[in-house]
Amino acid sequence: MATEKRKSQRFSITQLVDISDNRETFYKASSINISDSGLLCEVSNPINIYNKMYLMLNIPPSEDPVEIEGVVVRVQRKAKKFEVAIEFVDMDENDRKALRKLLK
Repeated sequence: MATEKRKSQRFSITQLVDISDNRETFYKASSINISDSGLLCEVSNPINIYNKMYLMLNIPPSEDPVEIEGVVVRVQRKAKKFEVAIEFVDMDENDRKALRKLLK
């Protein structure tokens, strides 16, 4: 029996998230679930494991997106798409507070 590795509770979320591996070219990912420590999303093209990623997530009512730096920790092919698990590694305190408010 496998042991659970998650540190934080996950919440289902259906929202497009802007992601990039270079902070210049962003593309859309469909979010599946989120926690205060990471995001599971679906993308059309594979992403290398351990890639550093930059995410921009809109959290209403703010018009400014939450900006998060993360690392790809898992990639799994699902039909014609890829599920990508991204562990959050850096975000400023205001963005962290906005994310926590979303997850309450």
